[in-house]
Amino acid sequence: MGGSVDNSVLQTVLTLAQPFIEFIKYQLPKAGLYALIASPAIIVWLFLAFSKTEKSRKVLLLVFGLGCLTAPFLLYVQYLWDLFPQFNLSYFIESNITSPNKQFIAMFILFAAMEEIVKMYVIRKIDEKTLLIDTLGNAIRYSTASALGFSFVENVYYLYQFGPTASTGDLITMYFFRSIFTTCAHMIFSGIFGYHYGIGKFSIDITKQQTISGERSKISGIIGKIFNLPTSQAYQQKMILKGLFLAVSIHATYNYLLQFNLIIPVVIFVILGYLYLRYLLSRKA
Repeated sequence: MGGSVDNSVLQTVLTLAQPFIEFIKYQLPKAGLYALIASPAIIVWLFLAFSKTEKSRKVLLLVFGLGCLTAPFLLYVQYLWDLFPQFNLSYFIESNITSPNKQFIAMFILFAAMEEIVKMYVIRKIDEKTLLIDTLGNAIRYSTASALGFSFVENVYYLYQFGPTASTGDLITMYFFRSIFTTCAHMIFSGIFGYHYGIGKFSIDITKQQTISGERSKISGIIGKIFNLPTSQAYQQKMILKGLFLAVSIHATYNYLLQFNLIIPVVIFVILGYLYLRYLLSRKA
């Protein structure tokens, strides 16, 4: 009896670990090659974003490295969905939303939310452990570092998936488009979240000013009552939720435009988003 239980547990562990075993055994060398190909663009983005920062390069690499882990984590979640279809959110959407347009929109929102939540988690946890965020500018910068990690691995994944079958022209186009526009888009999404995260973190003076002037946020009040939080912490959570909502909304919009191959609107969208992100950085505290 005990032996059969042990075998069952071992089989479950092997099933859960199968993607990692197969990747290491069969796919690691090719993935490493594509990682080298994708590296130059990310190095340029890291230099542009962090060449003037005074923070330790080790901290930057930590944030970037954890950001890199978020993309495989989401792929693993989708693998678990196949094993446990009762928890498959994409299948739930397909089964319960009959309108193709609404189904597309729901899918865009779902995957945008998943990506932004895991990138947000990296920043929140590192900041809780190390007090990484000490200025509004750093809140934006390190949120973009997490995004760069995610985008780097996502770019490697796309090269790995389509590299062997795509024509040379298509591969070059995909490489440059993803390296420039898609990577920049991820920085925009996370940078906007980071701005609101920073505003929330440094919310004590803001909430004091609101108290003096008699201006009180209804949403902050509701959050404070539900979770029994003081005013400053309730305001902080409100700003985090606002930043996450904006990041997910903009991300879903970008995915929608890209899905329908609206390249010119995508390019304009990213350029305007980048200019807005630079504007937020110029307001850093």
